[in-house]
Order: sequence, then structure tokens, then C-alpha cells
Amino acid sequence: MKKHFTSYILIAILGGVINAQYSFSQTSISLSNGAALSYQSGDIDLSDYRGEMNDVIYHPPDGGMLTAETITIQTDKHAQDENSKTNKTIYKLVEINKGKIASIQEQYHLSADLIELRDFPHSLIAQLLEIGGDDNLSWDIKTASPKLELKDVDFSGNGIIAESEKIKGSITPILNNPTNSPRLVNFELMIENSDIIPVGDSELATRLASILSDLELQKLTLSLSTKSQYLQINNIQQIELRLTARQLFSVAITLYIEYPVLENLTELEESELAITLLQNIKLHKIEIELEDFGLNARLPNARLNEYHSSAKKLQNLVLAIMPANGQRLTTPIMQFVYNGGKLTLISQPSTPKPVALIASMLLFPDLLVEEFAISSEHHP
Repeated sequence: MKKHFTSYILIAILGGVINAQYSFSQTSISLSNGAALSYQSGDIDLSDYRGEMNDVIYHPPDGGMLTAETITIQTDKHAQDENSKTNKTIYKLVEINKGKIASIQEQYHLSADLIELRDFPHSLIAQLLEIGGDDNLSWDIKTASPKLELKDVDFSGNGIIAESEKIKGSITPILNNPTNSPRLVNFELMIENSDIIPVGDSELATRLASILSDLELQKLTLSLSTKSQYLQINNIQQIELRLTARQLFSVAITLYIEYPVLENLTELEESELAITLLQNIKLHKIEIELEDFGLNARLPNARLNEYHSSAKKLQNLVLAIMPANGQRLTTPIMQFVYNGGKLTLISQPSTPKPVALIASMLLFPDLLVEEFAISSEHHP
């Protein structure tokens, strides 16, 4: 998929809202970016961009279509200098009922009973739509915390059908960043109880159908969550990613990263800034947790034997290249492979280590195990 899932939703939904701010008095509108918008009835107040449209059809410039029974818009237009080119409008609420998106270019369909966006700044939307918005989001970062929520979502494309109860995303600015530190945000994304079903004879659908057949499942139910939290102690950002496949397994990865305090950050080019940050970001702790909810028990004997055989070959390979001080890590891993339960891998060095150091230490695995204090533990 060429665009991120969430970004495409924003582009499709808000393209009409952004580009049609000055043209809501008409029922059918040709927009400046080549798109077209029409609605059956509505009451829009152009003075503060509030109102409602009914029976909406929006055609993006790159093809496809968005339809909705109703779209409700509430905004908060802040006072600004008449000579300022920065649009400081905040979309307090954009609510789409019975929304449907069809993409011709990427060949998928998406529908949701409710799509709700709150506190989206104009410049953020302008950047997503690439329509020449303000490149400096510092004003918006201090005033808006964008949130996205979709309920009862259906998606079809590329050989799968996916149904999800709820998708939620949010960005919350951190207002107490230390001076000369990168601008940080807390973020969260949750996809709850998404049922994935293979259809058709595409390669993806065939492979997924084979896996589900082996597991004696008709569908795969996934939940994904990712979130970050800023801890004021040592400027640490805690980032957690968790994936759960109901009745099968869960994987959770938690990072504790310290961001540097640097001089003249604003004077650096993007590439220089990325290199500088990579050289100075420090790892305090990383924890990886895997839990078996019945994957081992569901595998048929033939697949289970194949799985165990592959795991044994991998173990032998690891033992062959792993230094003596790291071979102890493989025992809990193999216990998890054969018996399920919960496996925890932790790296917590006595002093925080630069992230860039990890790559260089791959050439010296014995030092990597010691310097990063890597340990493993298995719980039945």
C-alpha cells in the first residue's frame, strides 16, 4: 500500500473539507486541487467553518470516491494577523456517519459506521494533503492534540477482508520539553479485535488460508496497540508496541530511550539532525515479551515437528556463533519453543548506551552481551 492507512483516511475525508472552505454555498463544487465535492443538503456557516452536509460525495484528484450520509464540522478559528499566511484553524470535530472510501489506484474499499476526528490543526492536514501548508507546526504542537477514531470498520483489498470494532489514534504534545531537546510527543494507536479473513486466490489470501487451516481457525483476530509516554526523569521516552493474536500469541516490545540535550538544533538540516540524534540517543532498557496462548497446541503434528526441527537448526546455528557468555540465553528460548508459556528478553546496561553503539558491537557479540546486560527468562 503506497500510503499509510491512517494518512489515506485523512486525505480522503478532509480533502473536501480543506479545499471547499470557500465554496460551501454550492451543491456541486469543482475544487482547486482537481477534486470534486457534492452534497444534497446542508447548512454551513463560512464565518467560522461550522455546519453539516448530508448525502456527501467526494472524488479525490487521484481517483476513487468517498461517500457519507452526514458530515458535521466544528472549528475553532483563532485570531491572527491579517498579513499572516498561516491558517490557525483547529478542526475541533469532523464527524462522518456511514462513511465509505473506495480507492481505484490501490484497489481497496473501506467503510465505517462512524469516523471521528478531533482537534486537527489546519497545517497538519495541509501537510498530509500536500497543499502548501505552514511547514512550522510549533504553534499547532502547543495548542492541539489530534485524535482519530473509527467504529465498526470494514476493509477489503489484496485478498483479505478485515473487520474491526474500533480503531483509535492520538497525538499529545509534551509541553515541558527540556531546552535544546527534540520536540517530543506522546502517541497512541489501537486496533481492537480485528478479524482478518482470506478471500480469492491471491498469493496473500492463499498463504493466510493455509495458515488458518493448519491452526483450525476460520479467521485471525488481531489487536495492535502502540503508545509512548514521556518520563521526566533523564528525559526518557517509554515506547511500547504490543501485538496480540487471540488464541495464539502476543508480542510486546518496550523501549526506554533517553533523548539528548543539544545546542543549535534548529540550525541543522533534517539529515544532519537525524545523524546527530542517532549518535546521541541512549538506550536505558529494552524488554521483549512473548506469550503463547495456544499456538503450540493448535499446530498439527506435521507442522509442529517441522517447527521444532527448524527451531533446533536455528539453535545449533546460534550456539555455533554465540560467544560462551551468551549461550545461556538459548536455554529459555528453546524451552519456550517446545513448551510455550512466556519468554522475556531484557537488555538493561548498568549505564545507558548510545543506540549507534549497538551496530558497531555486532562485530563483537561477546562484548554486546556483557555491555548491554542481555538476559532471557522462561515462565511455563
